[in-house]
Amino acid sequence: MLWAIFTLLLIGRLVFIFATRKMTLMARKEAAEGFLCILPWLIGFTAFTLGPMIFSIYISMCDWDIINPPKYVGLANFEQALFHDFRFVKALKVTVTYAAFALPLGLMGSLLVAILLNQNVKGMTWFRTIFYIPAILPGVATAMLWRWIFNPQYGILNSFLLKLGLISVGPGKEPPGWIADPALALPSFIIMSLWGIGGGMIIYLAGLQSIPTQLYEAAEIDGANWWQKFRKITIPMISPTIFFNLVMGVIGSFQVFTSSFIMTAGGPAYATLFYLLYLYQKAFQYFQMGYAAAMAWILFVLILFCTLLVFKSSARWVYYEADVRGRR
Repeated sequence: MLWAIFTLLLIGRLVFIFATRKMTLMARKEAAEGFLCILPWLIGFTAFTLGPMIFSIYISMCDWDIINPPKYVGLANFEQALFHDFRFVKALKVTVTYAAFALPLGLMGSLLVAILLNQNVKGMTWFRTIFYIPAILPGVATAMLWRWIFNPQYGILNSFLLKLGLISVGPGKEPPGWIADPALALPSFIIMSLWGIGGGMIIYLAGLQSIPTQLYEAAEIDGANWWQKFRKITIPMISPTIFFNLVMGVIGSFQVFTSSFIMTAGGPAYATLFYLLYLYQKAFQYFQMGYAAAMAWILFVLILFCTLLVFKSSARWVYYEADVRGRR
């Protein structure tokens, strides 16, 4: 351990000398003070993030059950996951399907709520608080609550639909099973994803309130209706906010774990076997740490690819006022 710390300090010293070789004595002193300020973070990042990441690369190419020493197997874990494990394919399909529906639904839902809560109405602060509270509730408590809501026998959702006359119960007529039905389990999780739109709503709200009102006033003088103002002013002005929420949504939608672990444990019939849940099962139930590490790196590459696609497309639809000024 000591030799690793000494090596890191030596590398840091060499990097500092190389980076500050053209600086004056005063600038080099200020740079040294800056490096000393971020040194605790660098040590923590190396010990608790970078180090485990590098170790996981090695473990992903090993057969390791924690108890016995790792046995090097090359790319066998990746080959097994991608070509011979039907549950891996099922977990990937469930996660991608969930992301394809929950992500746009969450983006549109949070934007709609933010627009409604951006009105100048008395008591609006209370409404904003009410919509934001679900986003900060613990994941386990939320999962327990929704498991009760979706319960086919005494859940509040079926009771509500029964009172509205949308479903009926009797001989030969069963209420919807929701998370107990393989056909409805994943759609139930997509519906449940709307519970957390308060986080995106707050960010959209900040973006909406930063739009200069002079733009709307000028558009009204020109005879623009609400749709034209929304499409030509609101959307372009909050496009950086949409971009941020989209990137965070892509990352978050591929990391569903707590709700599926608490509510269904991946069932019924693997209908809610999300990727992270299957990774957890491989690591901590079957003790296949090498296979789980390989799955983690496959997920990392998948999320990185989707995120890079979003960044690549952002030049076409994200509007930055500073860029426009720079081109002038």
